[in-house]
Amino acid sequence: MVEKYDDSLVIFTGAGISKPVGIPDMYEFVPAFVSKIEKELPDRKSLLDDLINNELVDLEELLKRLSTMSDLLKDETYVRLMKPATTEKEVLSGIQLLKEKLLDFVYEKCSAFDEKIADEICGKILGLKDSFLFDRLKIFTTNYDICTESVCEKQNHAVTTGFKTRGTFSIWDRTAFKDPSYVIHIYKLHGSITWFKYGDKIVQMPPIERRLATLQGEKLEVQMLYPLTGKEVFKPPFHELSYILQKTLESCFICIVIGYSFRDEAMNSIFSNAKKENKNLKILLIDPNAEKISARLDFKIEIIPEAIENLDLKEDFSDILQGRSAKLTELAFSLRDEEAFDESIHIGKKALELANSMGDFELAGRSATCVSDCFNHKDDAENSKNYARKAIEAYDKVEEKDGLVFFNSAVCHNRLGDLGEVIKYYKKAEEECSKEGRKDLAEEARARIERLGKLLEK
Repeated sequence: MVEKYDDSLVIFTGAGISKPVGIPDMYEFVPAFVSKIEKELPDRKSLLDDLINNELVDLEELLKRLSTMSDLLKDETYVRLMKPATTEKEVLSGIQLLKEKLLDFVYEKCSAFDEKIADEICGKILGLKDSFLFDRLKIFTTNYDICTESVCEKQNHAVTTGFKTRGTFSIWDRTAFKDPSYVIHIYKLHGSITWFKYGDKIVQMPPIERRLATLQGEKLEVQMLYPLTGKEVFKPPFHELSYILQKTLESCFICIVIGYSFRDEAMNSIFSNAKKENKNLKILLIDPNAEKISARLDFKIEIIPEAIENLDLKEDFSDILQGRSAKLTELAFSLRDEEAFDESIHIGKKALELANSMGDFELAGRSATCVSDCFNHKDDAENSKNYARKAIEAYDKVEEKDGLVFFNSAVCHNRLGDLGEVIKYYKKAEEECSKEGRKDLAEEARARIERLGKLLEK
């Protein structure tokens, strides 16, 4: 049996697609935040310096350090046992203030981005779905910003980030990803500037709604995750999103990684384990530093050392298009053999379109032949003949024809009722298959010639 086929393109994005739109990368956030604190809270600058300790730290590492320290302030056992002195309480209070300021700073920076550049970059990503003819696009990202979903909504794509509207709130509910009306899924592995904890729920609020809620006195804690830190890792939605990524990679054909540095060991483990489980998984990294990144990984990836905005979809992804077309053709025939004719037709038409776009006429002929077969089984003579003609047209364009091409051409001519052409192509098929050592196919062609000869005699 052919396994249930999830025809989705899987994309994984990192800070590399956010930086061009004006959002700092993980390392640039820290000096920018230090400058802000120096201007607005100079009395807290020395505390921040102590936390950084003259080290090269990125946003997530700084968040981790601030959270580790601020959790002490909330730990009743620590407060009771340690009985911190006034100065220690002030330090902890300052830590909590710095954490709040940093989260607000991230929110501010991620909320403002160059929409024109975002349209261009996200348009390239969305274009991959259309170029590859995937039914659905699944985007996994470690970014906190809302660039991708904003562009999707602007372009009227049906998109979900895993939330369902309940009353006045959009609440996290992973079943939203099962709704077939959404053709674009965005999985925000580390949270988002629009995610907030509200009681025991995770809610999603656009920037304008958050400002209104703040004015009304609501205390909303933005939900952003920093790798391998804290018990939040094991709570919804974060552990669910990691699980979805793992299962998706174990079953998909290709994952295109864009602008991600693979610095998170937990995330690397997911990719590494998926490669072991799914031998057919192809991981393609698009990043100007792709060569350096791939050199330090313990699993194999393919690379395009360019920024996504500089790529030509048809030229730079020709091998992937070729592979997908071949895989779809193979799948279409498997579905045909299992008498899943409607699914086979759907897949075969995609394979035909992709093969024609690549100029692979033999593959185009095979996929059109498969579609013609399925319509024939469904007693739809008109469509069966229509796709037989498409197959013949493609086979005629094949420069170096082998025995199988001649054999399939005969099958398609037979569907059109032109017995003279049928016999001619079966004879060519027998001759070429004999040369190629395809004895079974040569014998089948010979047997069909004999049957047709007897039919013509009558």
